[in-house]
Amino acid sequence: MPPLDPRERAVLAALESVADRRTVSPELAALAWEDFAQLWELSQYRTTVLDALGFAGAAGCRALELGSGLGSLTRWLGESFSRVDAVEASAEHAAVAALRCSDLPGVTIHPDLVAGESYDLVVVHDPADLPAAFACLADDGLALLSTRNRLGLKYLNGALDDDTGKSYTSLVAPDAPPLDALRAAAAARGDSPAPTLHELLGAADAAGFAATSVLLPYPDHRLASTVLDPAAFGDDARDAANWLFGTAPNRGAGAGTPRRTVVSETLAQRAVAEGGLLTELANSYTLLCWRGSPERAAARLGVDRSWAARHWSFDRRPACRKRVTRTSDGRIVNELAAGGTAGRAPSIELGVIDHRLADEPLRRGPLLAFRALEALTAADAPRLAALVADYARWLVDTFGVDGDDQVDDEGVPLLRGEALDAIWTNVVEDRDAGGAWVAVDGEWAFRGMLPLDYLVWRAVKDLPLRFAREARGLDVVAVSGVAPHRIELFMELEDAFHAAAGTGPTPTPSPRIAPYFFDATPRFRILASADEITAAPELLRSYAALFADAPATLVLVSSSDAAAPLPALQSALDAAGLDESTLPDTLLVDAGETQGGAILTTSGAWGPPHLPRFTGADLAALRALTDSAAVRTGSGQDWIL
Repeated sequence: MPPLDPRERAVLAALESVADRRTVSPELAALAWEDFAQLWELSQYRTTVLDALGFAGAAGCRALELGSGLGSLTRWLGESFSRVDAVEASAEHAAVAALRCSDLPGVTIHPDLVAGESYDLVVVHDPADLPAAFACLADDGLALLSTRNRLGLKYLNGALDDDTGKSYTSLVAPDAPPLDALRAAAAARGDSPAPTLHELLGAADAAGFAATSVLLPYPDHRLASTVLDPAAFGDDARDAANWLFGTAPNRGAGAGTPRRTVVSETLAQRAVAEGGLLTELANSYTLLCWRGSPERAAARLGVDRSWAARHWSFDRRPACRKRVTRTSDGRIVNELAAGGTAGRAPSIELGVIDHRLADEPLRRGPLLAFRALEALTAADAPRLAALVADYARWLVDTFGVDGDDQVDDEGVPLLRGEALDAIWTNVVEDRDAGGAWVAVDGEWAFRGMLPLDYLVWRAVKDLPLRFAREARGLDVVAVSGVAPHRIELFMELEDAFHAAAGTGPTPTPSPRIAPYFFDATPRFRILASADEITAAPELLRSYAALFADAPATLVLVSSSDAAAPLPALQSALDAAGLDESTLPDTLLVDAGETQGGAILTTSGAWGPPHLPRFTGADLAALRALTDSAAVRTGSGQDWIL
């Protein structure tokens, strides 16, 4: 067998460099984006198909993987199943997989099949291994195969072939080798050319499987952020296109090469869904091949088939990683994804942004973004301008605020902070409400009011970010109709949002944003010296336990000579066993910002002398003061800011 290639050696080096090799390891996630090989091997998106199926009964079951490679799926299986045998013919690859699973005693990597063993689940990566998988399964078992479709829409639309790195070779274009030559070349490499759905179902039937179910991973099976069960959509199959926005990237030999497209892939996916061809033209398949009774096998393994679509968002801070599910019975369930911060509240504050995890009613109908894409692909500027105008009116009608504060100091209408997430990919034309526009997936909200022109600009700006081909050359400022001098404010609002969603410190309102920011609930400010508090983790722990639901903000004032207050605060949080989801509302500010209602101190010496002060022994009294002050306004010692 050949030695590891340079990219595989980079994956090995990444695994050797970290202490945490779990599937959800934040250390590995941070290393995953250096190139496609590492993304393919280290990203949590590599295992979403397994996560989609749940496998709630795996702890009492045995699994086999035929072809472990560098161990990405082997690791997930080992974390879930009581015993995992993985077969890997390459000693070099097997060594990497063994390293990745070295802390999992139930995982063993073998050079060949173990004679006489049977398994509840067999994971295969090549259709040619389906007969071996069938032979290794226990009665009422499941084989899982994920592979690409050579007639996938992305390949019809110009994507590079994963094996040849050329366009249209899957279709045997005139400048490509004939299909028999492709098959011979694939056989020489030890694999097989990408099959069609018809060929896959035929292979499963020939191997002896009693039934086969088909799932559709997008943008493909290699790194799926979305998985669809087309059979579960029923009469709403056309709405499956709402889950498939964007252009699928090149993979394999073409990874890293910009995509060439002939038509808008998003609009083409909609046409395919409306035409009932979503399964036939999917980019990839995951086949569930059942030996014996599918019902008994699913029950034993705890396979979850209660959904029509699942989508994962991992590229954000752990407290905000989520999985959204469209259930088979017509609900939208938002839940914390694997690797997210356990025990977080349904709504958490991240500086000026709230993040919310709440279930939603299902809205049937197309997303508003399709209208924008139609106008862009038709180069119909008046049509796009009319959509922008209608969208602005809808924003005001849906999120407008009443009273004297309904415009900012430049006369721009102000909207409630929940409008932050109401971009065109989060607005449905609800068929059950006569086509009325309804906002969905409102997980992010600004803690205050937002100017209308920013929200219109934000929706238009999102088009070239998501749809580079369709929106090429789009003048975002001109189309959104905003005053150019306002862009600096808009960028600060965007920076605050991205800081909240990212992995760094949560944002505090900048001077330009501050006029738009407020706490919906009156809050009492408690001042404390950052130096004192970070040196007393036990005080932080006691404060967090008593003030988890208090209408208060702990304001940590950094001394003017403090070199690195954020790392010191992070160390104190770690020592106290806290994180961003368990620490009550807290701001870190520079010296001089000393307005507040009370002082929390360790010694009694710090802070303005006119404010009441409390030590760790007085926390109950401080909480009582907080609760009483938050229900009234006033001045002096009980300021409400």
